Amino acid sequence: MTQSELALAADVSRKWISVLENGGVDGLGLARVMRVLDALDGLLILETAPVETSPPPAP
Repeated sequence: MTQSELALAADVSRKWISVLENGGVDGLGLARVMRVLDALDGLLILETAPVETSPPPAP
């Protein structure tokens, strides 16, 4: 798939796809990313990391 084809399928600009490929997009916007993933039949998996907490103070 070309950048132009992907841009059309995801309803984003070809320039945005090019910048994304080169790691230069600030503030990606989840909606745009999801449209690109959808056009590529991709999947986004988010996992949370355990939060480290301090033990309670001794009495």
